[in-house]
Amino acid sequence: MLPDPQITRKELFEIWRSKRPKDRLAQVTECVQQKLAINNSKGEDFVRVKRIVKAECENFRQKWNKTGRRYNTFLKYYNSWLNTEIEFRILPKRSSTSVGRPQKSFGDSSSKTKHRKIQALLKLYSSDEICVAAEASLRASGKRDRAKLIRKITTSSPRQVVKYKKCFYKPQMQQKPYRSDEALALFISNKMTVHQYKTIQQEAKNRGFNLYPCYEMVLKEKQKCYPSVENITVTDISAEVNLQALLDHTASRLCCYVIPEVFERLDENQANCTIVYKWGCDGSSGHSIYKQKFNDPKRTDEFLFVISLVPIRVLTENGSVIWQNPRPCSPRLCRIIKFVYEKESEQLIKEECRLMTSKIELLTPTVIIIKNRSYSIKHNMILCMIDGKVCNVLSETKSTQRCFICKASSTDMNKDKIFEPDTKMYEFGISPLHCYIRSLECFLNISYRSEIKTWQVRGKENKTKFEDKKKDIIRKFKEIGLIIDKVKVGYGTSNDGNTARRFFNDYDRSAFITGLNKDLLYRFHVILRTISIGLEIDIQKFRQYCFDTRKLYLELYPWFNMPMTVHKILTHGADIAEHCILPLGQMSEEASEAKNKEMRKVREGYTCKKSRHRTNYDVMRYMLAASDPHITFLRHLGQLRKGAANKDVLSLLKS
Repeated sequence: MLPDPQITRKELFEIWRSKRPKDRLAQVTECVQQKLAINNSKGEDFVRVKRIVKAECENFRQKWNKTGRRYNTFLKYYNSWLNTEIEFRILPKRSSTSVGRPQKSFGDSSSKTKHRKIQALLKLYSSDEICVAAEASLRASGKRDRAKLIRKITTSSPRQVVKYKKCFYKPQMQQKPYRSDEALALFISNKMTVHQYKTIQQEAKNRGFNLYPCYEMVLKEKQKCYPSVENITVTDISAEVNLQALLDHTASRLCCYVIPEVFERLDENQANCTIVYKWGCDGSSGHSIYKQKFNDPKRTDEFLFVISLVPIRVLTENGSVIWQNPRPCSPRLCRIIKFVYEKESEQLIKEECRLMTSKIELLTPTVIIIKNRSYSIKHNMILCMIDGKVCNVLSETKSTQRCFICKASSTDMNKDKIFEPDTKMYEFGISPLHCYIRSLECFLNISYRSEIKTWQVRGKENKTKFEDKKKDIIRKFKEIGLIIDKVKVGYGTSNDGNTARRFFNDYDRSAFITGLNKDLLYRFHVILRTISIGLEIDIQKFRQYCFDTRKLYLELYPWFNMPMTVHKILTHGADIAEHCILPLGQMSEEASEAKNKEMRKVREGYTCKKSRHRTNYDVMRYMLAASDPHITFLRHLGQLRKGAANKDVLSLLKS
């Protein structure tokens, strides 16, 4: 590199000041070009010189304006700066007689040559100076986006720079269209109508994204989610699917699509497996009344009675679990067997359960083939998705206040009298959801009677105290957002499972509002959480904990007769857990209760209302497609709801 001709800033400033503003940059550049003897106006040296001159002219303008454009003031403040020399660093010119290849410009050079040429710059300037210069150069040449990008990279934190790097080197996402089964899972998860799906599919196609298959392919996939049409019987008041066909279809979809790799690892001695199901029946009311005629004018569609099942486990012959339902209390895998628009009654429950029992006795194993190997799947169905009303009917217990297990009456439940239990009733389970609700109602009734301390409210004065206390407690709970004992039009009250869980989870505040014993509420919270958690219970510890809780209850409130459900938990809970082949929480009836709400929405929004026959047929098909195992596990399961599993709850569970 040759030494530069000495050019001071004062010489350039005098030229700059003497010219018009629009000619200043050109005149100063021309003067410098003559002094440095640069002939090529497109060469690398000229570009570098022009950039330096432009920066100097900008400095002149800023300082000139800062001093009010007064020459004497400008010289006073910047005289030493004006007398300094400007370094242009002109590269040495090659002799015209030099031998070898002609020298290429910097832009045309290879990457190796470029690195060699900039070594001198790296020695003279720091990395920060070079980055700022690169940004200024790009901005001056109009490449503002590149200048902003360099500024972002050079001024960001190291973690942010790593993110930029990942974005630069991340491979471009390729368009991956949905398969027909994935599209069906999306269709059901988002509760789309046919019109909504077709609109989204067409809009994506118009924008060049061929992501969604046509609805005809989704419809074909939907038809694979339930048995053939011959196995579905539909009338104007009911719809039913053949039990054997439904179990064969469920086993096939579960074993061939959800867990085929598990069966491939089984040896020949484990070719026979068993699927354990829970099933039950439940009635609901408050359904929409449609303006469609029945064959029998006395019929009504206000009430609905549903029979359903949920697969829980797949077991080998030696009893080892090869698949476990991750959401046994969710309605996602709850498959409808039959529904009929009829009010839940003792006669209806007995008749339907008798028919189901006879069908279960005639079941045959399902044979499935996975990779040219056959497996025999047996079906074990447990009747446990039922509430207290169904238990009373099946056990022929006439009074709702009498225990269906030991036949103890309401007045006997507060006594230490021992009754012989009927062990056959243990297979009905413990109904954890209704245990929550009935326990809530028990403690609310105790709190309403806390001033009169009698089980029966008699007399005008006692009734007044009862009503005043009840209104006060309801008002206080409403202040914290909990609605209790509010009658819903057409069906039930506001005392549902979510209300009961909040009541017992926040036992401190509940005890403060109701005036009940906090320790007793806490013990019930532990017991209810233990029977609902779905894990194996330590029977001996649980029996002792229930015994101590019952003793505390009788010491505090001996005047209030223990409700049947509370008696069942505290007296028979440990025995029920010991005799059941599944944990109590997995035998919950919550899935069937939630399915009633889902059926109400499906019937109103996703069915054809041409006739009752067509409406019932659409409801059955939609519910079977939504509960298909293959489609269910393609859908996003969501986060599992976690309760307060404190140390006392954990101590009652098996390690």
